Amino acid sequence: MSSPPKVLMVAEKPSIALSIASVLSHGQMSTRRGSTEVHEFNGKFLGFHAHYKVTSVIGHVFSVDFPASYQDWNATNPLDLFQASVIKTESNPKAHISRHLSQEARGCGYLVLWLDCDREGENICFEVIECTRFPVNEAKKRVYRARFSSVTEKDILKAMDNLVEPNRHEALAVDARQEIDLKVGVAFTRFQTSYFQGKYGNLDSRVISYGPCQTPTLGFCVQRYLQINTFKPEKFWALRPYIIQTGYELQLEWKRQKLFDVDVAMMFQKLVTEDGILEVIDVSEKQESKGRPSGLNTVNLLKVASSALGYGPQTAMQIAERLYTQGFISYPRTESTAYPSSFDFKGTLKSLENNPLWSGYVHRLLAEGYHKPRTGTDAGDHPPITPMRPATEDILGNDAWRLYQYICQHFMGTVSPDCKYVRTKVEFSVGGEFFHCIGQRVTVQGFASIMPWLAINEKNLPQFTKGEKIEVSRVELYEGETSPPDYLSESELISLMEKHGIGTDASIPVHINNICERNYVQVQAGRKLAPTTLGITLIRGYQCIDPDLCLPDIRSFIEHQITLVAKGQADHSRVVQHVLQQFKQKFTYFVQQIDNMDALFEAQFSPLADTGRALSKCGKCLRYMKYVSQQPQRMFCGTCEEVYYLPQKGTIKLYKELTCPLDNFELLIFSMPGPEGKSFPLCPYCYNSPPFEGIDTLFGSTKTGSTGKLGKGAGMPCFLCPHPTCRHSVVAQGVCACPECSGILVLDPVSAPKWRLYCNKCNCLVLLPEGAHRIATTRERCTECDSTIIEVDFNKKTTPLEGGATLHTGCILCDELLHSLVEFVRVQLASATPFSPLFDATSAVELGHLSFGILVLKKMSLSGSVSALHLNFQSNRMRMGNALAFKSGESMGNTLRVPLRKRSSKGACPLQVVCIDYPRPELENTVNFLEAASLSASFRSAPRPTKPLQIIVAGAGLAGLSTAKYLADAGHKPILLEARDVLGGKVAAWKDDDGDWYETGLHIFFGAYPNVQNLFGELGINDRLQWKEHSMIFAMPNKPGEFSRFDFPEVLPAPINGIWAILKNNEMLTWPEKVKFAIGLLPAMLGGQPYVEAQDGLSVKEWMEKQGVPDRVTEEVFIAMSKALNFINPDELSMQCILIALNRFLQEKHGSKMAFLDGNPPERLCMPIVNHIESLGGEVRLNSRIKKIELNDDGTVKSFLLNNGNTIEGDAYVIATPVDVFKLLLPEDWREISYFKKLEKLVGVPVINVHIWFDRKLKNTYDHLLFSRSPLLSVYADMSVTCKEYYNPNQSMLELVFAPAEEWIARSDSEIIDATMTELAKLFPDEISADQSKAKIIKYHIVKTPRSVYKTVPNCEPCRPLQRSPIQGFYLAGDYTKQKYLASMEGAVLSGKLCAQSIVQDYELLCSMGQRKLTGASIR
Repeated sequence: MSSPPKVLMVAEKPSIALSIASVLSHGQMSTRRGSTEVHEFNGKFLGFHAHYKVTSVIGHVFSVDFPASYQDWNATNPLDLFQASVIKTESNPKAHISRHLSQEARGCGYLVLWLDCDREGENICFEVIECTRFPVNEAKKRVYRARFSSVTEKDILKAMDNLVEPNRHEALAVDARQEIDLKVGVAFTRFQTSYFQGKYGNLDSRVISYGPCQTPTLGFCVQRYLQINTFKPEKFWALRPYIIQTGYELQLEWKRQKLFDVDVAMMFQKLVTEDGILEVIDVSEKQESKGRPSGLNTVNLLKVASSALGYGPQTAMQIAERLYTQGFISYPRTESTAYPSSFDFKGTLKSLENNPLWSGYVHRLLAEGYHKPRTGTDAGDHPPITPMRPATEDILGNDAWRLYQYICQHFMGTVSPDCKYVRTKVEFSVGGEFFHCIGQRVTVQGFASIMPWLAINEKNLPQFTKGEKIEVSRVELYEGETSPPDYLSESELISLMEKHGIGTDASIPVHINNICERNYVQVQAGRKLAPTTLGITLIRGYQCIDPDLCLPDIRSFIEHQITLVAKGQADHSRVVQHVLQQFKQKFTYFVQQIDNMDALFEAQFSPLADTGRALSKCGKCLRYMKYVSQQPQRMFCGTCEEVYYLPQKGTIKLYKELTCPLDNFELLIFSMPGPEGKSFPLCPYCYNSPPFEGIDTLFGSTKTGSTGKLGKGAGMPCFLCPHPTCRHSVVAQGVCACPECSGILVLDPVSAPKWRLYCNKCNCLVLLPEGAHRIATTRERCTECDSTIIEVDFNKKTTPLEGGATLHTGCILCDELLHSLVEFVRVQLASATPFSPLFDATSAVELGHLSFGILVLKKMSLSGSVSALHLNFQSNRMRMGNALAFKSGESMGNTLRVPLRKRSSKGACPLQVVCIDYPRPELENTVNFLEAASLSASFRSAPRPTKPLQIIVAGAGLAGLSTAKYLADAGHKPILLEARDVLGGKVAAWKDDDGDWYETGLHIFFGAYPNVQNLFGELGINDRLQWKEHSMIFAMPNKPGEFSRFDFPEVLPAPINGIWAILKNNEMLTWPEKVKFAIGLLPAMLGGQPYVEAQDGLSVKEWMEKQGVPDRVTEEVFIAMSKALNFINPDELSMQCILIALNRFLQEKHGSKMAFLDGNPPERLCMPIVNHIESLGGEVRLNSRIKKIELNDDGTVKSFLLNNGNTIEGDAYVIATPVDVFKLLLPEDWREISYFKKLEKLVGVPVINVHIWFDRKLKNTYDHLLFSRSPLLSVYADMSVTCKEYYNPNQSMLELVFAPAEEWIARSDSEIIDATMTELAKLFPDEISADQSKAKIIKYHIVKTPRSVYKTVPNCEPCRPLQRSPIQGFYLAGDYTKQKYLASMEGAVLSGKLCAQSIVQDYELLCSMGQRKLTGASIR
């Protein structure tokens, strides 16, 4: 029988692919990793059986750029760009999406495209078609397009039933816009940047860009600024008579409103005052109505997000897109405000009725009848933005929740009645002048009930009768002054952009963000946009030369032409040619008239000749050049009128008046920031004009798209120069090959007295003997490894040479003395300047090919090892490859350890980041490990059941996964249900749109976790644990930036190694404090487990006071320990928890040794468990949330009712959710049973996990877990160092546990980030400041868990339930259940094993119950 045809489906994002696959497969799919995940299952397609493969891209596959011949700014005339060809290159080459699609398409007969349903999505459709090589024009259809507005099951199934063809015209419209924007923007940008940066020194902008959308957007902001600046205030006067009616004073409004002549105003005041009696001349009432809103489109959402929620447009769109990909709202990019006639309003309302915030309002709408929304605009794209499924703040987090809440309220407002009110106007006359007052009384609140910010302001008036006469109590002559308008708000700017057709709903946030990033405008309080001097000068310059360049009409013209292409009414190539011809003429005229703009710049900015300070001599004229420090850093020769750009983000100094032998320019020294920052010499001329052929990848290059060398700061420093005789070149100063990349280790010429070598490509350092008078390279080579011989002149007082000799020459690799004095360090540089290789380390310069490779063979006896050095053998030489080609079995390369000495750390000191892998400790012979192994083996060796039980397990955290895994081992069939779309529970993690992971918590695997360690071994994934040095490292709050260590010697057994670690540390505890603490611990040591259990009634603080332990012991050690163990402080934490931890850590030699998982937990830990379960016949189903536990008449479990309305039945039931979730599901009939009633005492503790990506490598961190000892933070780690999957050589990602979090869990993400940065500024005083003036945040993710592990407070131990409940056939699993490891990953895994053990033991009982068929669970 032939295999069914294959159908490839491609979505725009991995999360959408997962949703589509989950719906179409009913959760029955297999998933494998690729560039993006691939989900496979069988089903029906167009009426026949087929095999589906569902995968995704990550946005655009390709981007438009110029060929390499047009990339050089200096060699290309910008005018030529208008006629240049364009090429498409992969947007994200490292992701290999094109190759991935090509591979997955092999053997597939059909392609279904699930890209976003807008023009951009249509364009990506054809990018996918190109990658998969599906023929579009075949007579027999093979390529289909799915059109959908949300990722709900209903919309996905509807899209599958209504597949269409992709729209080529809309795709071409995007191609047209991309080519026009590229050529126009780059031509103007290159010309402006080169012209003005070559003349002015204080522009404070690395690039002066132009864009057909960006510039008119800036024009709106400058236009408002000019209105403010030219505004002349005028004084005015107004009459304000007051009357007293029924005891209330009432001010009346003057019909004339205000006058600008004080004498006339005073005359009217005199007339009114002299008359003194008002007559009511009319009383009128009118029924008014305020219409409910129409549907919500993107522009209106952005406006509200900015004005009401304080989110910038780009942030708002990112949040909205995340809500969409998670299935909470419909597609957020739409211009329509009209709902289609088939829209299910009732179903959408029903999905919202369970939220307590508005459940009452929704019930009233459903009971009394909802109203059809107002007729809006149908743009023919997507329905208005609508909530698709319920959510809570706990699920979404504060920022996303606020936006989701508004979307829900807006939708409910659209189907609510209009707001109705009575408007009363009373008119008066006195002294020949007329006045009035107006009152408003609401009769029908309508939509304003759910959108109170739009409510009518009620104002009640006293009763008046026509003809009634009332005495004037006083007449005030109010003096005021007209005021200018305020700066444009983002909301107002969005309205103007929409009105004038600037950008689309998708691109408006991008354009606003661009003018902010270019330093053209600055966002002020209230999200007002104030233009900078540069922004104002640019717009005024365009107005002087060609106003069209900054007017909205020019973009409207382009958009109109592109729309014709999208509708198939105009030819794509002709439109592009026509528009470019128009702009080419404008560009030519602009260049000719640039002097007009230059005159404005001259008035605002300082000429280069007047900027900077004299520093070094020009090699052409031998006169001094000036150093301009404002970005971009550059040298300027006033005589030659030449500009020479320099590396950015560092300091520049003259290098001893030495000159370059090639061009006679004086050399400069560039130093990167921070104590470990590199310093290297460079020639300004060589740096800008590399003199050797083949130099195509330059140091410091920050090329983005086709804007070329951004700010020009890219070139050839001396450490890349292959000049054969220059004493500063890599040939002379290079020592040996880098052990981590293909670069060369070069001597830092100005590093004395802390001499070092640095890699000319990556961030590696080799520290040389400190304090030497002089270290220099020689012309000699090592006969063994071909490295350069160095000469060291030691200090007489510290020389290691015999007889007081000071001079020594040798190879740092082969000379035993020198090798013993060097240290390999991977520095996390503060500078964000990237290192790019100029040429391969083994090509132009024959230098140190064997180098560290020989060290592998010669010195394996030394302790410590550099992580994962990968060696390639090529051309009979050993070349250095990827230093982080890790040893995991899954495509992570192989490990070859290169031993290097570690310097000892005495006392508190700043840490140096050294990448070292440690071997897995010997755990297998410990009593606890063997006990755990025996329990695991009991499941595999148990007699096979004649009729396997089918057990329904709710919750796919570690407890649920463990339960299901060991039940499957015992021969039963578990069906594991997970409410969310991600595995792991408290170890869950998510991947963002950049492909970066963020986790629920910072997870550490201890040697004292025997059941977890057994689990890794049983799954064959021991190599996925990255073991760290056996130490505990604490920050020193009284010494910012310094740390104190507890080092556990490997040679000593437990508990002596722990005692030694404590005794050797003298920074945190004094000897008297250590003695008193030891005496306090004696009862625990002597009393054993009974004593430990008896301490449950005392908090840590109470126990310490009772035992006479000094308060400083708690402050120095146990605050940090308490927060790490249970996220709370010692005054809350039960002492039993501390004693259990100490017992586990101190009784086993490797108990406190820590390991990190080598990647994200769902894939690296949870998926192997799932694969194991499924291989034995079990099932794991995501998106299966339990709504209710349904009972039989006898109180036993009948079934689980799911949120989707289905019920699932089995032979036994397990709840493996957190205790707080189970308490919500607890049936009413069980609540008074003592077993369940005790659970009320167990409450989850709130915790917040913070992830921050910085723009640089932080140096004051370590390849380990760090205890912050901060009042707000618990533990943290630089995951870009500690975790292989998260490794990044150029940027740090700190993952931090924010605890205690009780007072912070409800606060906004921005407040949490601000507080975190304040604390980090104390931990990284030289690198981080709270205002980001040092290290800058690239992005962050915050994961809030309102109820995490149970709060281990005193007297909660008796409340922890056994896994077997008093209800037959019902069991519990979770770290809160009874087991000896408390709230931890070990506790969760062990609870699952104990739960599975109980079920296996109850097999006969469960069979005899006869409640359920033993042949299978049923779903209705």
